[in-house]
Amino acid sequence: MSAMRLELALMSCIVLTTGTVGLLKASSPIPVPWRALRYGGSTPHYLPFLAPDEASFGGGWPCAHASGAFALMGLYFISRDSKRSLAWLGFAGACGLGVLYVASQVMRGAHFPSHGVWSFLLAWTICAGLYAIPFRSRLIGATSAEGPLQERRL
Repeated sequence: MSAMRLELALMSCIVLTTGTVGLLKASSPIPVPWRALRYGGSTPHYLPFLAPDEASFGGGWPCAHASGAFALMGLYFISRDSKRSLAWLGFAGACGLGVLYVASQVMRGAHFPSHGVWSFLLAWTICAGLYAIPFRSRLIGATSAEGPLQERRL
């Protein structure tokens, strides 16, 4: 893959991950811990996707800070076919930075740990999905009526 396509793939991972998390956060009824009723706040706590229609805006789910770091898992996917060690370094760096962001937000009372897990899962799903689109023939072993498809060199 050309450098420009790799950069576009990484940028897509970052934009789609942070955008998706931003949209979910903007419509989330889940409060941040410091506003949750059970911790002395005034907002009742709901589970994701199970809040009643009349629930007020909570804006605490998922963890947006961590999603920016976890979106860098795209580095793993753009490097995994050419430079495996660099791919794992990108994955470890993204996960380490994301965990650091989650831990700092949890210590502040701004998020529950599960918010970080959700951010990780969303980022992984989006990055893996974006990887699968241009590389799907390698993933599923595409074949044609004449036999296995040959890789084209451009």
